[in-house]
Amino acid sequence: MKAKVNHYRREGRLALRHMWFVIVVFAVVQVIVSIAVAAANAKTSLGGLKSAGFAAIWSMFLVIIFTVLGGKMVLTSNKSSELMVGFMIGIAAMLTELFFVLMVMFFILGQEASSEIAPSDKAYAVFSLLNMIIYFVWTIILVVHRRTVAISSQEAAAATSKEYGQYGVGVTETYNPAIGPVGGAHEEFTGDQEEL
Repeated sequence: MKAKVNHYRREGRLALRHMWFVIVVFAVVQVIVSIAVAAANAKTSLGGLKSAGFAAIWSMFLVIIFTVLGGKMVLTSNKSSELMVGFMIGIAAMLTELFFVLMVMFFILGQEASSEIAPSDKAYAVFSLLNMIIYFVWTIILVVHRRTVAISSQEAAAATSKEYGQYGVGVTETYNPAIGPVGGAHEEFTGDQEEL
């Protein structure tokens, strides 16, 4: 186990990918559990609360969006911008807090609900606890290994200059594909313009 942890410390991108697969599995389960809780709480005659169903469905949509954005960042071989990585850290921290609040809320609702609705509310509370732990671990891993998935502004500038370097343009020149290199490397244009 210690060897695996040391391997993850060295290979941050691998740790993020493996944790990402855990998040994807829990996202699929989140969809199922959220729909079940919303269906159970739709029965207002038995004491269900439509607001609890809304909270479950809303959290499901947030998890789906996070799964798509995070998968784009982790599973592609390209690096994301520093802004995107910071945005994902913020979303993961927000989801951690959201599932903490949902855990507390659904434990309380499960205590006060009727015997028909209480099991789904308590199950969602336990599932929210698991989600809170998973997103907290994901946030920690992403904060520690953010350099493995983020491209700095200096790296981006270097990549851009390499891209333009393929045209044979020096550092002091600006390349315009329509008219060629400009910026003092060639003589002034003396075309058929009128003198003013």
